[in-house]
Amino acid sequence: MKEIDIKKLFEVALDQVVSLEGGLFEFSRLLERNYELKALFENPQVSKTRKKALVKQIFPAADKLFLDLAKLIIDEGLERTVASLSKRFTELVAKRLEINFVEVSSAYPLTDKEVEMIKKVAGGRAHLRVRIDSGLIAGVKFLTGDGRLFDGTIKGAVERLKEELAYA
Repeated sequence: MKEIDIKKLFEVALDQVVSLEGGLFEFSRLLERNYELKALFENPQVSKTRKKALVKQIFPAADKLFLDLAKLIIDEGLERTVASLSKRFTELVAKRLEINFVEVSSAYPLTDKEVEMIKKVAGGRAHLRVRIDSGLIAGVKFLTGDGRLFDGTIKGAVERLKEELAYA
């Protein structure tokens, strides 16, 4: 099966590597969370022209490099590889640039102090991907690129308490 050479992609992206990684990550996340969109995007019977227009519509402010990558993915019939491409590219960018990508879920927008605290705990050059999660009552949880999970949410505290009571 064909695939995109992530090392060449990294070299082509030059100073836009982090921006391209972010666009690819968001695209992958969107397809992961929206089954109907994923089915449409991965359907070989949907025209390439329609898929390209869809990408432009979903990402109206995307930079040219991301749109060119999306076009390449579509032209080469690699729509089903977006998630694995995103994962591999993120890992390469993290390793080469020594960036710790941190996925943050919060019940509310973060303060500057909270951002700095998370960056300090995450270590290294932390790059936060903050998502407001309406399912959280209060607090913050985050997952670092090296797999450490920190859960300071009320929901997490309730889950931990339930586990403790179940084993008591």
